[in-house]
Amino acid sequence: MSYILTVTLNPAVDKTIQTGKKVFLSAGGKGLNVSRTLKMLGEKTLATGFLGGTSGRCIEKELDRERIPHDFFRIKGETRTNLTRIDPATSKITRVLEHGPFILPVEVKGFKKKYASLLQKSRFVIFSGSLAPGLPVSIYRELVLLAQKKRIPVCLDTSGPALSAALWAQPFLIKPNLKEAEDVLGYRLSSALRLKKAMRDFLNLGARHVVISLGDKGAAVFDGREAIFARAPRLRAKNNVGCGDALVGGLVYNFSRCLNWQGRMRFAVACGAANTLSIKPGELKKTAVNRLAGKIKVSVL
Repeated sequence: MSYILTVTLNPAVDKTIQTGKKVFLSAGGKGLNVSRTLKMLGEKTLATGFLGGTSGRCIEKELDRERIPHDFFRIKGETRTNLTRIDPATSKITRVLEHGPFILPVEVKGFKKKYASLLQKSRFVIFSGSLAPGLPVSIYRELVLLAQKKRIPVCLDTSGPALSAALWAQPFLIKPNLKEAEDVLGYRLSSALRLKKAMRDFLNLGARHVVISLGDKGAAVFDGREAIFARAPRLRAKNNVGCGDALVGGLVYNFSRCLNWQGRMRFAVACGAANTLSIKPGELKKTAVNRLAGKIKVSVL
């Protein structure tokens, strides 16, 4: 049975605190949020990356509880913990993110071997998130090229030098957010014209398709022919952490099911919106996605 492989090179235990209420622990890191979204949508997925220490075992136990298949490479270091505080009165969110463990060269080599094995049954690969300390900035580029040798399409959701380096490998799809796109390109995306220029520039740098997520405003896509904007509906959010990950999960899930970008973006942005209705990042209900998809307004940029 084939699956969508999610790769998280710097996962985390996500600790979410609702002031005066409850504390929630979940298996976190952008790729794990994507796997959770895919699982909620009924898609076959497998999560991989680096895990270490007590926190790593906690993540594995949580994934087992959620019945999310996983196969990680164990490291000597301790997997990080991220803290999210939510004030229910104001909906203000404060995040404290740890850097993560140092990955040794021998661990990088071991993971690449595991990753090559996991590619055998992958039909799509999603790379998500930041790089743990010790990882070479070229790591995503190398992993993208390995997938492409097997003609497996990839989606890359990262930032900074890691994104810039990976563009050389011509990934099938990239999904930076607004700030990440501005940081790589070096100019503000302050208008629809600038947004369209940015997506065209990313294609010129190597990406075959580009989606830029715009927070609660929605997202835009460009495939080299047509630029499309999908506007998100207004919702009262419980937690907006992981919305971009849910968008990625919805986009890849629906890619082969819908043959046009308007339909794909409508569903993907609906997934991002549905994510805000749950405390746990990446957790959503397919019924809510289908309901919200009908409220997504799509237009040509």
